[in-house]
Amino acid sequence: SRPHVMGQQFCCCQDGVATTSMVEWKLTEQLINKRMRVNQNPEAYSTVLSATFEDGGDAMMSLERFTIKNLKMRVLVEVLGSKRELAAYAARQAAAAAKKKASDAL
Repeated sequence: SRPHVMGQQFCCCQDGVATTSMVEWKLTEQLINKRMRVNQNPEAYSTVLSATFEDGGDAMMSLERFTIKNLKMRVLVEVLGSKRELAAYAARQAAAAAKKKASDAL
């Protein structure tokens, strides 16, 4: 029988460990070309266009451990808002970073 994780089936490939090709297939199935909201203000979305393992890259997934090495992803990031809204957001972020840096220096 296959082990279950949080109510969903966990596909085992070899001694309870998913291989690189299995992980790559699942990443492709779950992530590629799916637009996801990643921020509320400003409104931002990301879409993974491709995910491939580079030389020496691999993945290992079992119930106890999950690792990915040398995974290269092409991602489209969309930030929505007017030039004025985005400039105001950037100014707030810069001011917050400067404030933190000044307080850390004390």
